[in-house]
Amino acid sequence: MQNKKSVVVSGATGGIGAAIVRDLAQAGWQVFAGYRQNLAKAQALAAAFPDQVIPIQVDVRQEASVDRLFQVIDEVLAHEPLEALVNAAGIDHYGLLQDLDMAHWEDILATNVTGSFLMARAALPQLIQAKHGSILNISSIWGARGAACEVAYSTSKGAVDAFTKALAQELAPSQIRVNALAPGVVATAMFDHLSPDDQAFTLAEIPFGRPATADEIAKYARFLLSDEAAYMTGQVITVAGGFVI
Repeated sequence: MQNKKSVVVSGATGGIGAAIVRDLAQAGWQVFAGYRQNLAKAQALAAAFPDQVIPIQVDVRQEASVDRLFQVIDEVLAHEPLEALVNAAGIDHYGLLQDLDMAHWEDILATNVTGSFLMARAALPQLIQAKHGSILNISSIWGARGAACEVAYSTSKGAVDAFTKALAQELAPSQIRVNALAPGVVATAMFDHLSPDDQAFTLAEIPFGRPATADEIAKYARFLLSDEAAYMTGQVITVAGGFVI
């Protein structure tokens, strides 16, 4: 562990989260892959990178679950400081606001917003101890632009953007960077759940004419966590193939 940078990635079995886990593991990072339900995919990631990836179950909506995650990580690291956190856990809901029930609304905010808060708060003691490190939040272009039929998701990602900027100012004196990636359309399960007509309409809006791949997003994530981005904090970086300019 001593020669490896260590990172926690929530939502590690999602499309973007899994791509970030793979990319960082290939780059030599020690990755703690936080997953909520998909044990099989988490185990597959660990099997592909047996010396780099450690899967740990966590429900980012639950304070006790997040606290347990970081207790395990602290023990594995033998109390050495953590290098980075990636908040990639996120859920969406596609449909009219008038048809959105309270349970779905609360679940989206709990996962996308409260989850980012709980994970960041739990990581801070280790990051502050080191006076170094990085937090990366996975946002969306809809956080700044808003999307019809994705009001709850847009609201949650707008909150993630504000959280990123405010926390960056708070942590700058401790030399901890906080940034966000705001992808546009990415070829993951969220996009696959759209109808063929909705997919075609969406792609027609993108100047590049295609969605991003999760692997492309992962490369930007690695850059923002790296020393090459050492003077960048409080930024929400749009990666959308010209969808938003």
